[in-house]
Amino acid sequence: MSKRVVLIGHPVAHSLSGAMHQAAFDSLGIDAKYELWDRTPQQLADAIAEIRGDEFLGANVTIPQRVVVFNRHLHRAEALVRHFGRSAAHMELRAMPWHESIIEAELAKTKALINATSIGLSGDERPFPAELLPPDLLVLDLVYNPPTTRLLRDAEAAGDTTLNGELMLLHQGAAAFTLWTGKPAPLELMQSKLEESRAVGLEGSDAAAEAAAGASAAE
Repeated sequence: MSKRVVLIGHPVAHSLSGAMHQAAFDSLGIDAKYELWDRTPQQLADAIAEIRGDEFLGANVTIPQRVVVFNRHLHRAEALVRHFGRSAAHMELRAMPWHESIIEAELAKTKALINATSIGLSGDERPFPAELLPPDLLVLDLVYNPPTTRLLRDAEAAGDTTLNGELMLLHQGAAAFTLWTGKPAPLELMQSKLEESRAVGLEGSDAAAEAAAGASAAE
């Protein structure tokens, strides 16, 4: 039985994914067809339910239904929207002021939250109160050191899926390596060294904390 793979988005007619994936299936003798599904946000739930059938190998999702940019300085958010709006005319891009009531209202309509600020990089700060987080979000904090920020702990307590910035660090580093050298990045090696560095860093932090505690006790 021929299998199906779909690209879900709105719009999708511009996508080159079909040609790329179909060629890959055909070259490996995989009996599968890649389809483009233009689905509005209102149709998304039905589309997801449909692809759970046995005839589907999987799916890709493209084009977010809307992106809201919050910034502590509204003019910076507006500048980002103007910049990316040139290449994302198909997408709803909005700049919003950093007010708790507005953030709460927007989060209620959101599926993914990305913290791209430096909040949480030092100290135990959070970008907004924990009670503003609804459940069932994907919360990505681009801060990766510390690996678990106050925002991520709040999100886990709220019943959200969480991810820190380490995976993005790895893949943007791999993309940069390829741009610099013209060669495929040694992704597994880079990931191994990243994990090794993180472990050493954590051990060093623990040792420093123990030494400081010992010095205080001696005093």
